[in-house]
Amino acid sequence: MTLAIEIPKINLNGFKIVGKNYGIFKSAVFYTFNKIKNVDILSFRIILDNDYETLSKDNNSVFFQEKAIQFANPKTFKTLENGYTKDDKYVFKKGGEIIKKADPKTFQVLTYTYQRDKKNVFIPGEITEIDVKSFKILECNNQGRKQKSLYATDKNYAYFQGKIIPNADVKTFYLIESDAPYQTYAIDKNKVYYSGKKLKDADPTTFKLNTNKTSSNYYDAKDKNYTYIRDKKTITKNK
Repeated sequence: MTLAIEIPKINLNGFKIVGKNYGIFKSAVFYTFNKIKNVDILSFRIILDNDYETLSKDNNSVFFQEKAIQFANPKTFKTLENGYTKDDKYVFKKGGEIIKKADPKTFQVLTYTYQRDKKNVFIPGEITEIDVKSFKILECNNQGRKQKSLYATDKNYAYFQGKIIPNADVKTFYLIESDAPYQTYAIDKNKVYYSGKKLKDADPTTFKLNTNKTSSNYYDAKDKNYTYIRDKKTITKNK
């Protein structure tokens, strides 16, 4: 059984597409199909309009998509990296949630994982107990250029993607330099780590990366006992 439904005629004369995701019709502004409420069309302008983030504002409000960001000041509102924004009083996550205790004057986006201000380290956008004064992100080589890795340290702990690496000796902890896009191997005086986890049976004193891979010599690293592909070791010990 087929039902016939009459679609009402809609006069869209005057509808104007603005940017990638916005439209203006008469005195209304739309984000995709959603009307932005209480917007001043005369002062409305787009801040960001891409696949990752959409922000706009007028003289009174800042909008994430079609929703107003509560407490955001359009006069002092600024965009930062990785979706973070701020004004003169607050720092915001993507979507407009206020980051508690973040200082907008000193807030920095270091990487996707780590942010900091003068008093605290955040991961990502959540306050931590990481010691801000001794905190540092370890660097590695990426195609000959220095790049921040996924590892970090403070005076107390070593971290991988913001999580404490259990029992790592922070005083002797370091990265093994490589040209991998993201550094994954690290060493302290007692252990070898892959992506922040202990590499079982690996010997830190003889562990080194394979910098000359061939079809017959295809592995990531080796020590006096084993070769390794990522975090998996071969069954046969090295001779």
